[in-house]
Amino acid sequence: MSADTWSSANCILSALAKPRSTRQYAPFFATDGSHDCGQNPPHFLVFLFLPAAAVARNCGKNTLFKPKAYFNFAKGAGPSHSGGWRQLTLHREPEERVTHFGVDWRATDVFCVISPRLEKQYPGKDMVTKVLWPEESRTSEPAILKQVDQLAKGNPKARSHIPEPHFWRKLENSTAELQEVLSIAGAREGSRSLYILVFPKLLPITELSGDEFHSAWRDCVFCHRELWEGGIHHRDISVGNLMCYRDELGRAVGVLNDFDLATLAENEAPSGNQRTGTVPFMARELLSPEGLDGEITHMYRHDAESFIWVLVWVCLRFREGQERRQQSRLLDAWLKADEETCRDKKNTFILEDFATVTPSPSHERNWRLAMSLMTMLHRRGRRSSPSSDSDDEDVHGAEKERFVASHDEALFREFEVAKEKHESWIKRQAARALAKSAKS
Repeated sequence: MSADTWSSANCILSALAKPRSTRQYAPFFATDGSHDCGQNPPHFLVFLFLPAAAVARNCGKNTLFKPKAYFNFAKGAGPSHSGGWRQLTLHREPEERVTHFGVDWRATDVFCVISPRLEKQYPGKDMVTKVLWPEESRTSEPAILKQVDQLAKGNPKARSHIPEPHFWRKLENSTAELQEVLSIAGAREGSRSLYILVFPKLLPITELSGDEFHSAWRDCVFCHRELWEGGIHHRDISVGNLMCYRDELGRAVGVLNDFDLATLAENEAPSGNQRTGTVPFMARELLSPEGLDGEITHMYRHDAESFIWVLVWVCLRFREGQERRQQSRLLDAWLKADEETCRDKKNTFILEDFATVTPSPSHERNWRLAMSLMTMLHRRGRRSSPSSDSDDEDVHGAEKERFVASHDEALFREFEVAKEKHESWIKRQAARALAKSAKS
């Protein structure tokens, strides 16, 4: 498929996809991201014949996309909105491409990219480009990243642990144009535009093991907390959004990546149709019917729980930086389950399974921390919610707000205590090993 046709196909699929608020999947997306033509034949026929009925621009076709999969930008925008010429050549081969699926199965694609101009600006750095169709009503990722950068300045817990965009561009395509051609009511509600962003290439955090993994995971936890307290809420913690790189001394440094679903505390009210999260890592409360319908406010504790699920996931599924063979790999069912089934499986895991499973040998130390945090989730899940004896809605609302704030802060304190205990245990183990070595 040529790059311009690929652009059109993504635009059409995004326009035809049902809003997530209906708690139904897109018309013909299979759970692995492929298109299931048999699931909704009428929509598939529209997909086939729509380009003949509408102008190319309305179908997402863009002249910036060339047949050999490169973009030729006469006017570009960098992190400081600087102009200039850019040419980006994408490697769209499967081994060079990563696709990330969200809770509604809409995807973000990441490709390796070559750009002579950017290579001169940032010598010696491999780069990737991120291609996505975010909802237009949401604060854009470039705008979020600008605030992230400002907040991280002078903050050692965040400065080296955030993504740094080299270049970005919003293309003048909107799914609303296609929906208007089809006379779809409320075409502008939940409409999407195409964004292209270029970043330094990072490594998946799953390539790390043992203490290196723990250190990078901890970097992301602390960075996330600093940003949350500064009013930037990530809201999509998953194994694919925790990355790393090696500094000049060869140390692994964690990076909290992908802010396309982040929100600002000053504008926290839900907008558009998108529900945020990656199902296997989402907090159980957000996987409930109320959570999926947007009736539960996304709080710090939800992202904190997602960090715990990432830790569990890596400890059980990866060995020495490689995913374990399928027959010895746990939690596969979480990938295939719908949201509410996944929630039930997580509850069962906390109540019954986690004490009996065996982590990979390269993550035995990290599994101690995971078990401690699982126990914390189980204990906190049994605690009562604020009382509802009062008939005064304002009083009850204020009480609930105080409870939620204290609940989040208490969770963070327990999170910190668990990590401190784990790090203290690692130091004791190292001291014992050193003493044993000295005796021999």
